[in-house]
Order: sequence, then C-alpha cells, then structure tokens
Amino acid sequence: MGCLKLSYHEKNAENPLRVAYKNFANSSEKRFKYYPFGLVMNGISSKSAGSLTNKILYNSKELQNKEFTDGSGLELYDFGARMQDPQLGRWWVIDPLTHETPFESPYSAMGNNPILNIDPDGQSWEPVGKDGKVVQLSDKENINGYRWVGYDKDKDGNMVARANTVETAYTFGEKGMTTLSSEGFKEHTNWQAYSDISTGDKATDKKLATLHPDIQDQMKSFILKSKLRFDIDLRVTDGFRTYAEQDNIYAQGRTKPGNIVTYASGGKSNHNFGLAVDVVPFENGKLNWDTKNYPLIGRIGESRGLEWGGRWKRPVDRPHFQNLFGKTLQQLRALSKDANGLPILK
Repeated sequence: MGCLKLSYHEKNAENPLRVAYKNFANSSEKRFKYYPFGLVMNGISSKSAGSLTNKILYNSKELQNKEFTDGSGLELYDFGARMQDPQLGRWWVIDPLTHETPFESPYSAMGNNPILNIDPDGQSWEPVGKDGKVVQLSDKENINGYRWVGYDKDKDGNMVARANTVETAYTFGEKGMTTLSSEGFKEHTNWQAYSDISTGDKATDKKLATLHPDIQDQMKSFILKSKLRFDIDLRVTDGFRTYAEQDNIYAQGRTKPGNIVTYASGGKSNHNFGLAVDVVPFENGKLNWDTKNYPLIGRIGESRGLEWGGRWKRPVDRPHFQNLFGKTLQQLRALSKDANGLPILK
C-alpha cells in the first residue's frame, strides 16, 4: 500500500462497510515504523510518501541527515552526549560512562537491547559521605555511598538531570558490590557477590582465585573500586606463590641471571600464604610500573582494609598490598596448611 492509509467505518447495520483512503503525500500526518535501533522501515512508514521535514523521530531524538550539499548525510541520531548509528546499532564514539560497564563494548548502545533499555539524558544518584551529607562527584575518596534524588522536569515535562548526580554508581560491601542504575528514569539496585564478578582481566581473575579464601573478596573489591570509581585499571601481577616458586625468583640475580627482584626466600614472603598481591595499573596500552597514581592506589587499598607496602620504610614496596590478619610470618609458617598449601587461619 506504501503511501495509503486505510480506515474502516461501519455507519450502521443497514449500510455495508465503507473503506476510506488517505494519501500521505497530501496529509500532514506522519507515521513511522522502526527497526530496533531506529532505522526507518521505509515501506510501511510515511517516508514512502516523499520528503519529510520532521527530524525528531526515534526515541524522540533528532535525526542528523542530508548534511552534505549533494543531499547525502551520515544518517545518525543525536542522543546528546554522542551520536548513534541506527544501521549498526552502535555509538560512533566511546560512551563517556564506559568505565562503569567493563563487561560491554564501549560502543554498545542501550546495553545492546533497545527493546528493554533506553539511554536517558540525565543522572539520578547523588554521592554522600560517611556523615550522610552531600559530597561532590569530584571528591571520589570521600564518597561513602549514594542516594536517589530522581529528576527535575522542565516546562515541557521532560526529565532533567539534577546537578552533582550520576546515572550509574557502585558501592562496595564486604561480600559483594551493588550497582545503582536508573533504567526508565527509576531507581534500580542490583547486588552481586564478588565471586560472580570479573575484574575484566582474565589473568587478574586467575591470580585472585589462587589467594586465601578469606582475602579473595577483599582483594577483588579493591580492584573493582579502583576501576569503577577511580577509572584505574589495576592488574594483579603476583598472588600466591609456593615456597619453590619463591626460591626460584629469589635465586634471580644471585645464582641465576637477571636482576634481584626480592629479598625473601621461600617461607619468608607474605605471598607464600596467599595473603598478598602485587598490582600495577594498565595505562596507555601497557603496564606502568612508574605510574604517578600509586599514592592514590595505596589509599584506595587502605580504604578496603588492606596494608600498603608503599608506607613501609624498608623496603618500600608500592605495588604490594596484604592482609595478614594480625599474624607474623613466623606464626603463618607454623600454622597447619590445607591441600593447596594455604594456612588454616583460626
């Protein structure tokens, strides 16, 4: 039918059914049918009638098209913060909040499910400190949690973000992390156990899994908080080491080629008990041992209850974080060990 609209009318029981035809080409009424990400279905939309002037279309976003002198264009939707390609179903630039969803492509639009999700313009969660008072988003180290404040509305009834709010936020508990979001302009919370969450790096996940069970959640919360709140992508380079592995690296620079990398032989390193990790940030496509962020990383680790080697006087060990549960190395060596060689803490 293309450009025709059919209306069916039954005047009364005595008269037959009448069919009225409406030609879109001579009407101001416009109808649109979309594929999931906003590409217009030409054959069953009023676009088949000819040129259109209305550009506020899919998701009430403006279609950017016919920008060029020859009448062609990029055919993108303007979502405010970035442009979306309805043919690819992707953003053309990295989502500015991509660090909050490390499990998705930074170009993924609406969680890759536009049927269930939208991309709201605005935020919803306001940060608060330990005393429950509002803190600024930029004051990340003093953020203790978030509270839902909702949205304001403009004169046309559109949702408008409030100042000093975020659309997605995270809080870090002892056993799990809570994701705070705002799908459909409403507050949503989702708690997940740390054991069910990936750090986004397989090697780091593998090393964390070798640690003592009593410290795995604490260490993972440190890695996740660094990434999701501070945008610091930490990688665990060392976790649990057996005595034999410790003796092997101790020999480096002594009886084996290479530089000295440790002053602890087997049984004299906190790594030998699964209670310590070494971390380094992944910056500009590589591990950066000389990063200027170690003071901040140290404070993040301490906020999760870890001891930071950067505060030691001798030797200073900035990548090192541990929790010995009040035990000395001598006491840890004396404890019974499980099948994996880890101490049985009492």
